Amino acid sequence: MPTYYLSQAARQRVTVALSGDGGDENFGGYRRYRLDLLERRIRQFLPSALRRWVVSPLARAYPKADWLPRPLRAKVTLRNIASDAPEAYCRSVGMLSDEEKPAFLNESLLGELKGYRSDGIIREHMRRCGREELDRLTYTDIKTYLADGILTKVDRASMAVSLEVRVPLLDHRFVELAAAVPASMKIKGASQKSVFKSALKPYLDERTLYRKKQGFTPPIIEWLRGPLRQMVGDLVFSPHAVCGDYLNRRAIHRAWRLHSAGVRNFGRLLWAALMLELWCRTFLARDIATRRGTK
Repeated sequence: MPTYYLSQAARQRVTVALSGDGGDENFGGYRRYRLDLLERRIRQFLPSALRRWVVSPLARAYPKADWLPRPLRAKVTLRNIASDAPEAYCRSVGMLSDEEKPAFLNESLLGELKGYRSDGIIREHMRRCGREELDRLTYTDIKTYLADGILTKVDRASMAVSLEVRVPLLDHRFVELAAAVPASMKIKGASQKSVFKSALKPYLDERTLYRKKQGFTPPIIEWLRGPLRQMVGDLVFSPHAVCGDYLNRRAIHRAWRLHSAGVRNFGRLLWAALMLELWCRTFLARDIATRRGTK
């Protein structure tokens, strides 16, 4: 949504714009990369038996308290340390872990999935990139998050207002050059995209280069507790909700109550449920109504 409004504003002045997409994936710019590398070091330090019999039970017992200060929200970190690298990274970037999905999907959809696990995609991409640990993370994101999420979103938002967007940082020669740069030059301590920022020093001021990273994520957590709360109730929890053919209504309703009370953060899950309901009503409602009528 923010991308659309940015595209709309840009289109009032230009017909072609340049995007910086790809910089984080090429040079290790996401915070999750540093956290994942730290988890990997801890995982390598701890014996597998200790991770299995001590860390894993501790992760299950630790409360999922999203209202606590960030340093105390250790449940996901503990679960990641107890897991292998692909499963841990899938949990970090995903909306629901493979262990959590059965609770939120209904039985018929689970049957259709036939045991499918999302971490299988992460595992395959990491297997293909047999370089440094950071390279496996960035390669995986280039093949998944960047291609299927970021670039798709920008393309749709820009084309909606007839704006052409070019992505110079994803020129194949530049990507190949970035892939050859050692991970130690990309992340130095708490500094990320270090070599990229150094290369741009002659052209950008210090404030621009080293300001705090800021994304374009809309405040869906607050929206769902405020202005969109009634909309979720009317659509997602309606007796005629189409998404009920795919989701476990009771589990989603419980997530909504906890989120509304500020106890847990289910913003991404509830937003996805709302978008699924709107999409189903637009494209599937007639087919589903026909199918229900024949039962």
